[in-house]
Amino acid sequence: MKFNILLTATLLATIWTGSASAAVDYVSSPQACVASNETQAELFNYKPGQVLNESDRDLYLRCMMTHLMSNTYYDASIRLVNPTSSSVDTVCVLREYDQNGDIVQSDVETATLTASASTGLDMGLTGIAANSFVTVTCKIPPGIAMAGVYQTLLE
Repeated sequence: MKFNILLTATLLATIWTGSASAAVDYVSSPQACVASNETQAELFNYKPGQVLNESDRDLYLRCMMTHLMSNTYYDASIRLVNPTSSSVDTVCVLREYDQNGDIVQSDVETATLTASASTGLDMGLTGIAANSFVTVTCKIPPGIAMAGVYQTLLE
């Protein structure tokens, strides 16, 4: 599947430059994120630097986040662009899962996306375990694009 290949390439292209007790920043392409199912995947328009919801209903994108070891703090920011002429509401959820796929902790961020503007949704988790994995899932309303996935890890 091309989304998994792009995700792998994005993660391999990410360079870890941190050291002990340092903040490490990552930027990922929103094209590395996947729709919640194949039907929704066909309704997104994957353009360079953004993923646009061209349907007439809310769709969901899930992004696997970079996570190399245990972290004392984990921050994620998702940039959404609203090129439409009306404001819309959205929500993003940052989750840590254990090895069994059970949710360990989560942070929810809701926002009103102003017409013809870009909005960042910021979320954070503390005490991430080395053997867990982290995702962020966002509701993408009709006409809205995900244009950036940013992460900061404090080792």
